[in-house]
Amino acid sequence: MDSYIGLIVLIYGIFLGSFFNVVGLRWIKDEKITGRSHCPKCNSTLYWYNLIPIFSYIFQGGKCHNCKVKIGLIYPVMELLTGVSYLLIYLVTGLSVDFIIAILFMSLLLVSGVTDYKEGLVLDKVVIPPMIVIMILTLIYKFDSVLLTVIPSVVIFLLLLIAVKLEKLGGGDVLIIAGTFLVHGFLLGSITMLFSAMTTLIYMLVSRRNKVPFIPFWVIGNILTYVVSYIGILDIIIK
Repeated sequence: MDSYIGLIVLIYGIFLGSFFNVVGLRWIKDEKITGRSHCPKCNSTLYWYNLIPIFSYIFQGGKCHNCKVKIGLIYPVMELLTGVSYLLIYLVTGLSVDFIIAILFMSLLLVSGVTDYKEGLVLDKVVIPPMIVIMILTLIYKFDSVLLTVIPSVVIFLLLLIAVKLEKLGGGDVLIIAGTFLVHGFLLGSITMLFSAMTTLIYMLVSRRNKVPFIPFWVIGNILTYVVSYIGILDIIIK
């Protein structure tokens, strides 16, 4: 039964990843997310067989069915990352309040990853509403863990406001960092930050870039944290 639920979560995540691409790419252009999907180059309407996540990209050779212009890798990568991250969350939390909280946070992270990667923007309307819901759920259903989640999150948020004042971080970035500690707690939140910093540094060294988008690496850090949690490495270290 758990395997079937895991498969459903994976498929659901893959399809939502396709939607997250639409949300991120349209909102940074201030476009509506309603309406038929279309090729951004030739504007041709996409049909159902052009919109099957991952498979349509493969079958079309990574090109538009009409104008044959290459489709960005962001589409299949986003779909796959969403599916895998949702599955990992389910494997770690099961079907619980923690699952809902983690899915909400991962979803806002993924959409923000798209907007940050494309335009260097983190949109308040993507981050703030889910974070409010996450805070409410935490206070209602996980009040016994306030010392490990809410308080560290608030403290980190207040400290990072200094970076916002110095224009080193945006408000959306600060909410995401603080939200990480709210969702994961202090220990796993710190591990997420470490993973994010390490992957960012490795990428900068390999690509020789001095400036890179921040949130995509935060997505990777969160996914790696769930991998560590699932295989129990942290428990082994603590013991």
